[in-house]
Amino acid sequence: MIFATLEHILTHISFSIISIVIPTHLMTLVYEIVGLCDSSEKGMI
Repeated sequence: MIFATLEHILTHISFSIISIVIPTHLMTLVYEIVGLCDSSEKGMI
């Protein structure tokens, strides 16, 4: 019974960590892509 509750808590924590980490990685990727586009446009001009 104790192990079941611990497993439930651990899975909940891991899911919450994943739901926080993935969007932050996506945002950093988007910022990097936008920065590359801006720098390339400035280089062309």
